[in-house]
Amino acid sequence: MQLLPKQKIISAFRGTVRLSDYSDLPITTSMVERFISTTTNPLLWKHEFQDSTMHLSRPFVSQDRVRVMGLSSAALYDMQINDTDESFSEDPVTVKRLISVPPLDLFYYATLGAAQGFGPDRGVIYVSGGPEVARLHLLGYQPGVETPDFVPVVKTIKNHRTIMHRPLFDPGSGRLVIFFTGRFVVVDLALIYKDS
Repeated sequence: MQLLPKQKIISAFRGTVRLSDYSDLPITTSMVERFISTTTNPLLWKHEFQDSTMHLSRPFVSQDRVRVMGLSSAALYDMQINDTDESFSEDPVTVKRLISVPPLDLFYYATLGAAQGFGPDRGVIYVSGGPEVARLHLLGYQPGVETPDFVPVVKTIKNHRTIMHRPLFDPGSGRLVIFFTGRFVVVDLALIYKDS
């Protein structure tokens, strides 16, 4: 789930992504004793993907649109949300399949230490391969352009501890920060991306 500009929210549950408006929800300055849902957020858009899972990136905000990357077990999608008030009278979101991703065991991916970080034009999927190694799937893509024959670069690193938090990826510098129990590791991917 991600908060977007102009009081919008995008969420993913299983294979369905929803865009909602929360501008009419009451504002409060105190914690409620018990949550009772008396209103529903107006649904602006809904898309059901064929896959049963979808992970959303943080939003990338520009002058007239917001982009959110969506990772399923089979592909990476680019969701461009028009950010002008007039755009919400029509279809507010454009969905493009960008690249196929390597096969991921969904149960293992969801429960045992895999995570992803995405930038506007490149990203990384971190998959723990057990107590000894982890795999980094390095992805490159162009916004709104499908590349069906893309093959990711896969790098293996030593993994002695359990991942504790989603890795942070800085696409500008090409650095990935992985948080393990008791420490963090910075992996510099800039030269790999430059060569790939």
